[in-house]
Amino acid sequence: MSNINNSEPSIQLMSVSHETAPIEIRRKLALTRENQRRLSETLFNRGICSVVLCTCNRFEVYTSSAADISGEILAFSACGEDELKRYSEIKCGYNALRHLFETAAGLRSMVLGEDQILGQIKTAAETAREGGFTDAELNTAFRLAVTSAKRIKTDTLLSKTPVSVAGTGLKAARSILGKIESVLIIGAGGGIGSIILKDLINTCSISATVRKNGSTELPDGVTSVDYEKRYDYIDGADLIVSATSAPHIVLSGEKMNLKTKKKRVFLDLAVPPDMDIEESEDSVYINIDGLKEIAVQNNKKRISEAKKAEPIIERYMNEYSTWLEKRRIM
Repeated sequence: MSNINNSEPSIQLMSVSHETAPIEIRRKLALTRENQRRLSETLFNRGICSVVLCTCNRFEVYTSSAADISGEILAFSACGEDELKRYSEIKCGYNALRHLFETAAGLRSMVLGEDQILGQIKTAAETAREGGFTDAELNTAFRLAVTSAKRIKTDTLLSKTPVSVAGTGLKAARSILGKIESVLIIGAGGGIGSIILKDLINTCSISATVRKNGSTELPDGVTSVDYEKRYDYIDGADLIVSATSAPHIVLSGEKMNLKTKKKRVFLDLAVPPDMDIEESEDSVYINIDGLKEIAVQNNKKRISEAKKAEPIIERYMNEYSTWLEKRRIM
């Protein structure tokens, strides 16, 4: 960075993502929202401010301290000490800051330039700030990361044709099934589930489950399914999508009673996985990691636009550097 001064940020990052770990490891770090909050609270009680980011493809903890936080992470996850050490990466100072900026812009996503990560970062930062678990360095870093990502989306073509993991999954399903006539979506009220729902609405017959006490209202023409009766709707579906935040399996092949012989795609977009499905001639199972090869092909078309994002990131990192220097001499 051309204008970075000698003041190094106190920010430290511990990250386990699709870049460093297989889904078997990432699923062990898929903390519930409550445990994300409790992790930040536990760290704060140690005098460590933090923001916890937990998505389908990454688990990251940003702190404004160089302290070792692995013990707290192990306490709230199913990950073993050796696994965490092997699959996590730790970055400090401007390296951690750059990682945050690139992540917010979708440059570190499985699907290059995908939009959903920006909203997830904003939510993580707001949750931590509202809980009182952040400080000025973290708040400023996340604010500028979001601003930088928005500028990248405006000034480049990186996200002009939004592609998400959900969209990539649907593309894969369509390539297998051809015409999709009937779909069951488990967890339509969540972020990924709602994307699937919007993409398919008015194109086929859709049945969907939402949380019993949730505020999500299904669009007209979508059949609302009681979660407990989800298995009753699988036989008639061509595509079965599950994208919940449940810590356990929500769809087991052993419990399915398939009477109609036809090709079906089971699209599992959850981490940890929602489905335990044994593939057969008629049943195709696709999970997050199975979409990587498709994502690689899509990303090749976006690399040139991604390069245009670099000077924008530099500009906002320099802005952070200037803010930090002024703050430390005051």
